[in-house]
Amino acid sequence: MMMQRPQRPIAATLRGRGGFTLIEVMVATALLGTVLIGMAATASMGAREMRRSKAISVATVMAREAIDEIMAKGYDDASPGATEKDADAGRFQLKVVTSIQERTDANDLKDVTVSVVDPRGRELQRFTVAIQRDDYK
Repeated sequence: MMMQRPQRPIAATLRGRGGFTLIEVMVATALLGTVLIGMAATASMGAREMRRSKAISVATVMAREAIDEIMAKGYDDASPGATEKDADAGRFQLKVVTSIQERTDANDLKDVTVSVVDPRGRELQRFTVAIQRDDYK
């Protein structure tokens, strides 16, 4: 004859085991998901800002090179007007806009403004210098 085990209530059976309830698992999963989404958003924002910072650095170098080219030409060769030049700087497609204007408040003085803009038209960098005829004697 087979011996039967005495039946215990289910609550008594589960009380002795160390498991998690469904609600605890769901709350833990929701918290973990929220934390991971926050971390992913922060990493994405950091990468975007790093690309923007690199573009500004490249734009600064390009603007300084443009000003150096104008300064090397001399006062008389820096004729008033505006020019645009597309510049391929690796991953960055930028446009260098140069403007030269004669000053009305002073003789023999010109303002040179160099702006570097991205494809969306946002200005990344701008430099303005004044050149004087006496600087080239």
